[in-house]
Amino acid sequence: MVRYKGVVEGRVQGVGFRYFTKQLALEAELTGWVKNTPEGTVEFEVQGNRSAVRSFMRKIQQAKYPAKVTNLSLKNIHPLNNETKFKIIYT
Repeated sequence: MVRYKGVVEGRVQGVGFRYFTKQLALEAELTGWVKNTPEGTVEFEVQGNRSAVRSFMRKIQQAKYPAKVTNLSLKNIHPLNNETKFKIIYT
C-alpha cells in the first residue's frame, strides 16, 4: 500500500480534470481526494496498490484535450488506514 501527494500543473482547471482524476481512481479502486488550488493547479492524494497508483499517475500525465498537463510533482507520504473512497474536494 502506497500513498502519494501530487500537484498537477498546466491547463487543469475548468476542463473537467478533477472528474477525470476521480474516474481513473475509481476504476483502479484507489482512495484519496482531488481539489483545485488558488494557484491554478490541481492537488491530490492517492492511495492503493503500488502498480495501480503508478498506472494512475501515467494516465494523469496523458490527460486528453482540453486538459494539458505540463508538470506533475509527487511526494511519497504515509498511507491512511480509514479511507474508503476517492472524492473531489470543493473549496
